Amino acid sequence: MREQGVPCAATRRQHRGVTRKGENFVLRSMQKRGYAGKVHKEQAKALIEGIKTGNRPVHIFLKELVATRSEIVSEYARIARELYKSGHKTEARLLSKFAKEVNEAGFTTQAQERYDKSVSILNHTFSNNIGRHGIEG
Repeated sequence: MREQGVPCAATRRQHRGVTRKGENFVLRSMQKRGYAGKVHKEQAKALIEGIKTGNRPVHIFLKELVATRSEIVSEYARIARELYKSGHKTEARLLSKFAKEVNEAGFTTQAQERYDKSVSILNHTFSNNIGRHGIEG
């Protein structure tokens, strides 16, 4: 759009209902090549420690995130009401639907997602091993 002379700006993740940051592309590329950098080692240590203790990683900015999201959703609702009053009922309905989607989006961090996936794999492997060999005791 910019090449065609249209001024535009990126929409912030919060306004789109996306709470998680994108994964760092450089780190992802390094990991694909098999390089385990300091960041990956720290993530692995945190994941192993979380699995050992059974503690899912906490979301340190959850309170702020909830407050920001509720502010954005209430602003979307206000704009939808104004659109409805001015006769733009279709747009108001679409914005209300989008506000509902934003409000229902999750708050899972990348660390929490890695933990959940690892625990799920471990539980699945454990249950398959019990199913094959039975419980010995």
